[in-house]
Amino acid sequence: MSIRPGVPFAEYRAIHAVSSGYLRTVYQHSPAHAEHAALQDRDTPAMRVGRALHCMALENSEYAERFVTLPAGIDRRKTPDRKLVAELEAAYPRGVLTPEEDGQVTGMFRALRDNEQAWSLLNRMGDSEVTVTWEDRVPCKARLDHFSKVDTLLDLKTCQSAARRDFERECRSKWYYGLQLAFYRMGLRACGREPLDVYLIALESSRPHGVVIYPVAQTYLNLWESTARILLAQIAEYWLKPGLPVPGLPEVEEPILPAAWEIGQLEPAEDDGAHKGLGT
Repeated sequence: MSIRPGVPFAEYRAIHAVSSGYLRTVYQHSPAHAEHAALQDRDTPAMRVGRALHCMALENSEYAERFVTLPAGIDRRKTPDRKLVAELEAAYPRGVLTPEEDGQVTGMFRALRDNEQAWSLLNRMGDSEVTVTWEDRVPCKARLDHFSKVDTLLDLKTCQSAARRDFERECRSKWYYGLQLAFYRMGLRACGREPLDVYLIALESSRPHGVVIYPVAQTYLNLWESTARILLAQIAEYWLKPGLPVPGLPEVEEPILPAAWEIGQLEPAEDDGAHKGLGT
C-alpha cells in the first residue's frame, strides 16, 4: 500500500493492477471487455488534448518536456513535413499537438486559471498526479489528479457541456464518475487517509470553456463503493487463478421490458393480422 506523487505515467501504466477504468469496463460490459481494453494502446485527439490540459494545469513545469505543437501549414503529403512529424513524434511520444489542439488546450487552461475558486482548489498545498496502490482481494491502483494536505480529493474532467443536466448525465450513465471516485476513496482509506471533501471540476472543451465545480456527497460514494466491492469480488474469481477463462457477456439475457417512461406514452398496437409471420 502506498501513496506516491511524481510517478511517471508510463511506470503507473505498467503496474499490473485493477484501475478505475478496468472496473468501469467490467461494470459496463464484462471482464473480457476489460481485459481486451487493458491490452490496447489507443490514442485519440480528445485523449491527447485531455492529457495536455492535465499536464498544463497540474504539472505545468513538465509541459514543455512532454508536449510540442506542430508548425502551422504542415502538409503530411510532403516528404520533409512527414519527416519532421516523425521526428517530433519520436521525441515527444503521444505529445505532438496540432495548432488547433494547442489553441484548444491554451483556451481551456486560461478559463480554468481565471476561475478563482477552481484554481484555488487545484493549487491547495498537496500533490498532483498521485499514484495510489493497495490490495482489496486483488491488486488495485489509482492515479489522482490532486490530493491536498487537508484531505481534499479533486478530479478535473473535460466535457462537452458543464451544465448540470448534461454533466450529471455523463457522470451517472456514461463515465460513472461515482464508481471512479469511490474506488479512489477506497485506495486512500486503505493507505490510512480519509478524503473529507471530494470535488469534480467540469471544464468545457469548446468555447467559452465554462467551468463548474461539483461537490460530491460522501453518501453518493458510499452507494458506489458497495458496487465496487461486488465488482472486485467478481474480478478476484479469475484474477487470482491464472488459466481460468475470463467471463464475457451472458449468452442469454433477461427479456426486454417496457421502460417506465414508455408506459403510458406508447399506444399498444392492435393485432389486425397485418404483421403475422411468414407462412401464416
